[in-house]
Amino acid sequence: MTEFRDARLKVTRATKHIEDLKAAIVVLESTYVSRIEQQPQFNAQSLVHEVPDVENALADLSLIVGDAIHNLHTALDFAWYATVSTYLPDKISDSTKFPVRETREQLEAALHGIDVDTRCKRLFDCIVTEIQPYKSGHNGVVWTIHDLDIRDKHLLRLVLASQANIQGIVVRDRNGEVHRGFTMAIESPGPYFVDYEAGIRIEDKGKLNFAITLADAGMWNVVEVKSLLSSFAQYVAYVIGLLENVTATTVNAEVAV
Repeated sequence: MTEFRDARLKVTRATKHIEDLKAAIVVLESTYVSRIEQQPQFNAQSLVHEVPDVENALADLSLIVGDAIHNLHTALDFAWYATVSTYLPDKISDSTKFPVRETREQLEAALHGIDVDTRCKRLFDCIVTEIQPYKSGHNGVVWTIHDLDIRDKHLLRLVLASQANIQGIVVRDRNGEVHRGFTMAIESPGPYFVDYEAGIRIEDKGKLNFAITLADAGMWNVVEVKSLLSSFAQYVAYVIGLLENVTATTVNAEVAV
């Protein structure tokens, strides 16, 4: 339906931001440097991996994440506006936005307030039962998008967290024996250190695997941000499809009558 075109365009725009984010992360990952620092006073040496200027890079990435989140949030608002325009045109106002509330009870009250329960029972069930846009909803996606957009646009820049591990390290001990290893993931912007005795020969410094997550994303804060936003975009498209289907069914029923 053409009424939902603008909502889908906003998802498309968010997807463009997500692709920009992925490209920027690839560039960031490619900038890491590794070196060996000798510490003769401790008869030791350190293998060091770091991403130069990582804090500023994360700040720039945060701006892209915020833009993607805002477009997904706006897509939901546009879809809701199109839905209400069809079902309840007399209820349209400047405050018509996708209904997101702290609790299910508050959500139901908001829908009662514009007569969704009495005039559009199928839409009421779709929102309350299928989408569940409240904090403890079954997947929390819509609530999280809503919360993140408020944080980014009204409170503070979204906080990205970084963690990394080093894979493929190869060292040779004093006896000539070769050892291969890796480090556990460390949540830190770096630099990342692995300490060895001075007599150990580091033959391969390994590769730094860098992961970026969204610290403000609640239960989603363990998911890499590029994957997280892609899944959010897919879910928003799914919600738009649900609302479009409900609206189309109603329109077709009215035509049939």
